[in-house]
Amino acid sequence: MSEASEIDDLLDRWEDALEGGAPIDLATLCAHRPELLGELQRRVDALEAIDNRLEQTGMHGVTEGPGPNGAMRPVDEAVGDLVVAEGSYRGLRLLARGGLGVVYTGQDEKLHREVAVKFLQRRCSKDEASLRQFMVEAEVTSRLEHPGVVPVYGAGLTEDDRPFYAMRLIQGETLDDAIAEFHGAHDDPEADPAKADDRISPHDASRNLELRSLLTRFVSVCRTIAYAHNRGILHRDIKPANVMLGRYGETLVVDWGLAMAVGREGQFKHELEKTLMPMATSSMTESGSIAGTPAYMSPEQMSGDGTLSPAADIYALGATLYKLLTGRPPVEAPTLAELRQLVIRGEFDPPRRLAPGLSAALEAICLKAMALQPEKRYATAMELGDEVERYLADEPVAAYQEPFTRKVARWARRHRSVVQTAAAAVVSLLVLTTVFSGWQTRTAQRATVARHDGLISRASLAANALGSELDRRMLILDIASRDRELRLALKAAYKDPENREKWMAVNEWLFEQRNYWLEKRGLASYNWFVNLDDGRGTQIARAPLINPTTGKEFDSYGDTYAHREYFHGLGPVTPDLRQDEIEPIRQPQLVAPFSGTHGEPVVVFSVPIFPPDASDGRPIGVLGMAVQVFDITGLDANLGENQLLTIAHTNLDFFVKPNTRYGLIMQHEHFHRAARAGAASSGELPLYHPVWLIQEVIEEINGHDEEPFLMENYHDALAETDPEYSGEWLAAIAPVRFAGRNGKLTGWCVLLQERP
Repeated sequence: MSEASEIDDLLDRWEDALEGGAPIDLATLCAHRPELLGELQRRVDALEAIDNRLEQTGMHGVTEGPGPNGAMRPVDEAVGDLVVAEGSYRGLRLLARGGLGVVYTGQDEKLHREVAVKFLQRRCSKDEASLRQFMVEAEVTSRLEHPGVVPVYGAGLTEDDRPFYAMRLIQGETLDDAIAEFHGAHDDPEADPAKADDRISPHDASRNLELRSLLTRFVSVCRTIAYAHNRGILHRDIKPANVMLGRYGETLVVDWGLAMAVGREGQFKHELEKTLMPMATSSMTESGSIAGTPAYMSPEQMSGDGTLSPAADIYALGATLYKLLTGRPPVEAPTLAELRQLVIRGEFDPPRRLAPGLSAALEAICLKAMALQPEKRYATAMELGDEVERYLADEPVAAYQEPFTRKVARWARRHRSVVQTAAAAVVSLLVLTTVFSGWQTRTAQRATVARHDGLISRASLAANALGSELDRRMLILDIASRDRELRLALKAAYKDPENREKWMAVNEWLFEQRNYWLEKRGLASYNWFVNLDDGRGTQIARAPLINPTTGKEFDSYGDTYAHREYFHGLGPVTPDLRQDEIEPIRQPQLVAPFSGTHGEPVVVFSVPIFPPDASDGRPIGVLGMAVQVFDITGLDANLGENQLLTIAHTNLDFFVKPNTRYGLIMQHEHFHRAARAGAASSGELPLYHPVWLIQEVIEEINGHDEEPFLMENYHDALAETDPEYSGEWLAAIAPVRFAGRNGKLTGWCVLLQERP
């Protein structure tokens, strides 16, 4: 080993000891090579100098132990280097440490939000394979644009050339933690063994709801992996510890460090997605390499033979489902060699041997996903997610051939009145019918619980999907607002606000942005617009700019909008200020609802635009996107028989000022029908007539503490317009959370209705 390498090794040992809270004296460390003490002391003094710079700027990381002269030191000196060099993050605190990277939390000084920053560990910085692997992880994570993947905000290098990237900070726990909590009774050595078989019993309502909640999260993981496969990317390390559960319903797949580009063929070649081929490459991305977490690796991945395909990730999803259902990984062994042989041979206990109360249908889904031969597994991750979703909705699953009694029970749940009438007649005949009646009653009760739980699960899934779509659009707009071309064009208009020629550069940029997201990514919108902070909130750009009906510019172009909530962010009530006293928003804003051209509900997303030479202070304008509610999502495309979906805005609205109320209905099947009928008869959409939720429903929603719930006597507000909707409905109501910016409820809710 060279002298330079020895000094590097000694410095690493000194830092590791310092971080562990047991610092080593430098003379003791160099006892076997005293001639290296001088150079090592010089290196330590240089790191101490960095600390002093951090103390002077106030941008100091977390401390874990004293240095040689008693002063507290940052956990990682190079994190301090980054902060001094970039000047972007303050108050960095250690969050987690892995084999390859270390993650800190801190405050983004430019955008005023808390972020997570991941650095390549110092000991890995000289290893080319580790460096390439880290760069692949950063690139793949940033290019997978999906609500189930953590957004990456930026990347760079520290002063000693260690890469890092900043990303959204997720507040929550891992799926592994949630599974451990769910199976806590099983893992507790003091727990009653006699009760172990009932820990996932369908007769335990609270446990059943917890299991359904975890399965709903698992469905979201399948959707995320399906998206990655459609981009030509394998994750290769899917496991519960690599799934984060946010506090507001987010489910995110993390740690893409072993991701591998495999291209797309067959059912994975989705026309709306493009193949992702990372510019960075890693030796770990070779198909035959063995990489991942052994207990969750597929047989072909563990053996290192052949070319990997999405089937390897589907196996890992099945192994994750196995642990969710049983509390244990599918394969455990004292040595890696033994574990490898068990995985390759497909030898593991069926889930119901560990959890006897488990549904046979769920076990069948898990075993199919973990089939030894890849071709016998689910063809796609989406199919696996759909199968679990069918189970949650109390529908038959393809992986399990139901016995006759199960089919009878399902028939009984859907024809309760017939079953109850027959049971009442038979009860009077024989004593034997008493036994049947008792069985039928218990079956009906279980069926009712399953039906109610399934309805709530579907409503929650719809609410999560809508919240994710809202978050996606806000993220797109937030990133667009930082485009340098836009900021330069807006700055020119800001300096000369009356010069309409300066507006055109902003309009050209806006036109290209809207067209890209509409034509290339299928992101429909009512319009995009830019309002200038000229004391009036003048709309200086709009896309589209020309009204197709009149052939002229839209009336809003050049008009003033300083009093609109999406400009000032002070709430729906017009501020009691002079127009020139109103300042533009400084944080992303979601405002709903407004009225569009035909009176239909329009949701407005808006973000501040800062000048190109500053990231704080007062913005110079606001970038907005208005979207018709019907264009946000197709949540009602796959409803069951006798079901319909309603979306309502439960906060106070100013949609129709003379009749302002709570609970405006923004989407309903009736509106779709009216739109289709109007377009067919006259070629134009009919005017939208606002309808509000019934007062009793609003009171019920406010009384349920922002959690999903069931109403057994819901009355549809559209019944006054169309008698088809009259009578009582069973309705599952779930709030929509917009977690991407402020972690609060949107004021929206999803109502999934079903006839009793």
